[in-house]
Order: sequence, then C-alpha cells, then structure tokens
Amino acid sequence: SMTLRTLALTVGAALALETGLCAATRGIDINKKTYPVTGIDVSQYCGEIDFKKVVNNKKTDIDFIYMRASLGKGTTDTQFETYYKDAKKHNVPIGVYHFFKFKDGGTVQAQNFLNAIKNKEFELPLVIDIEEWGNKGKWNPTTIITNIRAFIRTVRKHRNEEIIIYSNRNTYNKYIREYFPKEKLWICSFKDPDEFSIKWQFWQHSHMGRVSGINHDIDINTFNGNKEEWAAFLKEFKDLKEKKRKERNR
Repeated sequence: SMTLRTLALTVGAALALETGLCAATRGIDINKKTYPVTGIDVSQYCGEIDFKKVVNNKKTDIDFIYMRASLGKGTTDTQFETYYKDAKKHNVPIGVYHFFKFKDGGTVQAQNFLNAIKNKEFELPLVIDIEEWGNKGKWNPTTIITNIRAFIRTVRKHRNEEIIIYSNRNTYNKYIREYFPKEKLWICSFKDPDEFSIKWQFWQHSHMGRVSGINHDIDINTFNGNKEEWAAFLKEFKDLKEKKRKERNR
C-alpha cells in the first residue's frame, strides 16, 4: 500500500542517514557485461548475515564485501567483529570503511578507525566514507578538508596503505575533486560516472539490491574493469602490502 511504501521509504531514509554510504532510496541496474564484478557493503543495520549464502549464491555472484568498522570519533559498528569473523570463513575479498563525521576531528576519527580494525588484514584498500548526507549542519569546507587530510595521513602512517575515498557527486565536487586528486575514488551515483568525467575505482549504483543471506535491501557496487583486471587489482594490492612488510622488517 502507498502508506506502507511511504513508511518503508521513510524508515529506509532514516537508516540510510546513519549508515552512510550515499544514502538515498534508489538505484540503477548496470550492464554486467561491461562491469562483471559485483560487491556489497554492509553495516550493523543489515542485521544477521549468512555469509555462506551471500558468497555461494551463483545467481548474485558476490566478488567482494566492504564492511563498516567505525564512525566518527568514538563509535564502532556493533556488527563489525562478527561480520569480519564470519566472512573470513568464506573465500571472499574483504575491505573496511570508516564513516567520516563532519563534527569530529580527523586525527581522533583515524584513531577510532585504527582501534576498530586493529591489526586485521584485508584484501581490499581501506576506505573513508565522506558525504554531506548524515552530516547535517553548516560546515566550513576548509575545516572539513583539513580533517580529511589529517585522517588520511594518520591512517597511512600506521597502516602504510593507500586509502580510497568514497563519496557522492556533490560531496566529491565540494570537498574532494580539487583537494585529493591522487586518491582513488569509490563513487556513489545513479548515473554513469563516466558522464561527468570522474575517474573511479568502485561505483555504488544501487541501495535496493537483494542478496540471499541478507534480509534487507543492500548496497550494490561494481569495480571499474573486467574479471581479469579485478584479479590483477587484488594481486597488485597483495604484492604491494607484502613489499611494504618486507621493507618494514628490514
């Protein structure tokens, strides 16, 4: 019914407000011949997840999973440890993200993120999720940019890894495009990002995906490349980490 649908959308929007990752209640289907690699991102709002079903379902064919580890300066995702432990049992590349709160400093947020992930190893680059959605208020762009810089610098120093910036188009244009041109990008968009000349690594194109093993609408993402390029991306990331580890231990 219309009322139930409106209610569902309102609840969806309210949840999305808290989960981050380009919250809106829509999405588009994309051409899987062009973009054959599919991933999901999850946070505590997904509830219980049966990762065996998620990973082994041939119909949805999930190639990677990003999970939220932390948000702001003092909050950890309540499901992160459980999701990580469970997903690790199934041979699927895992990555983590931090939801950036505009009201909190960059360094304290980085410390929160580092505390949440501890010395866990991931098969995908770390991600900072930056979006005005879920950050209500009037913000000074210079302060936000300084805080983003501090976050990236602190995490990089401790983990010695690259960081991907997740953002939607508006936030990207305002806070990222000119100030972080070297960082790789995970873009949330319901239009093809190539249309507005954004060089992207990951593209989140839907919030309304359904995946077996999860009883909620789920964010659906793709990688900018074919299956061979995906395998090369994973290998390059792994080799780079190995090389840095050897350098550290010298």
